[in-house]
Amino acid sequence: MYTPLNWTTTQRHVAFASFTSWMLDAFDFFILVFVLSDLAEWFHASVSEVSIAIMLTLAVRPIGALLFGRMAEKYGRRPILMLNILFFTVLNCFPPGRPPSWHF
Repeated sequence: MYTPLNWTTTQRHVAFASFTSWMLDAFDFFILVFVLSDLAEWFHASVSEVSIAIMLTLAVRPIGALLFGRMAEKYGRRPILMLNILFFTVLNCFPPGRPPSWHF
């Protein structure tokens, strides 16, 4: 059994990369808690409406992981990753329910 003191350089790099990516992913969602009232004001919505939107985002993540994970097993990781990036790009450029740009 390895202890952190006996890890190889590769194992330390993998552990560091895993922790860093997890931390940045968590930061992405936790930062929203601190700016919740500002987001509500920006989008002319109540704090509870913005909270529900964040909650729905977190609730749907496992569904997407299962769906895209199964597709990746069937069709390969690279094509599904490209499809996922395409969806991400389109939905970031043209998000449904967003006020028009001139509104801001």
